[in-house]
Amino acid sequence: MRSFMQRLLYKFSVWMQGRYGTDELNLVMVIGSLAVAVLSCFPYVRLLSPLSTVLIIFFFLRMFSKNITARRAELDKYYNVKNKVITKTSLYKKMWNERKTHRYLRCKTCKTVLRVPKKNNKIEIICPKCRNKTIK
Repeated sequence: MRSFMQRLLYKFSVWMQGRYGTDELNLVMVIGSLAVAVLSCFPYVRLLSPLSTVLIIFFFLRMFSKNITARRAELDKYYNVKNKVITKTSLYKKMWNERKTHRYLRCKTCKTVLRVPKKNNKIEIICPKCRNKTIK
């Protein structure tokens, strides 16, 4: 015979069938709401406490939603923003680490970031993407 908790878990799993569940965006929202709740304990940041509640409500709405395509579109937007932030920060980290030996420039036509060695004399740079020539 099953215990009460096993029956309750079974009923919950049957109820969750066809619902979205959790993903990385939900995890970020929960961690963000906890961080905002901790920050709202300080005297001058008390206005942030409703934001924590809104994030938790949105977390539950996403988790129990049956509109999987809309939740997947939200997750794709989150991944696009996350990838942009990661690529920018890794570029800036690389620029900082190589600041003594290399210089980073942008192509004027296609805006690609070009890495060139630091030299005192002029150098001709050819963009690998658009084949534009620049003298620096």
